[in-house]
Amino acid sequence: HLNYLVIDYLEQEEMWMLLKKAALCIMTPISDGTPNSALEAMSANCPLILSNLDYDKDLFENTCLQLNTFDLNEFNHSIESALSNYDPSRLTTAFETVKQLGNRSVEMEKLAEIYASL
Repeated sequence: HLNYLVIDYLEQEEMWMLLKKAALCIMTPISDGTPNSALEAMSANCPLILSNLDYDKDLFENTCLQLNTFDLNEFNHSIESALSNYDPSRLTTAFETVKQLGNRSVEMEKLAEIYASL
């Protein structure tokens, strides 16, 4: 009984509008680099479920739901739980965390300082 939408491509403004209105963002890749879509969901105060990959704990611990396995039953339970009982403090923590640690301009400035010190 879920309503869902699969979209191949969005302009940046459209993506932000959808994330802000979404009840849930789910990212379940089997391999991934930096999960930019997760950071964007966190910035939009959108509940988030991540797969069980070894993501950066500084960014994702206590900020979203993270699967322990690739088991379909766990996945289904996590979706149901997120849609009915997502802890609002996770949204607050996620937003503050991504603002502090996921800001590209801030992180690039830190990298520039490291390069300059070499």
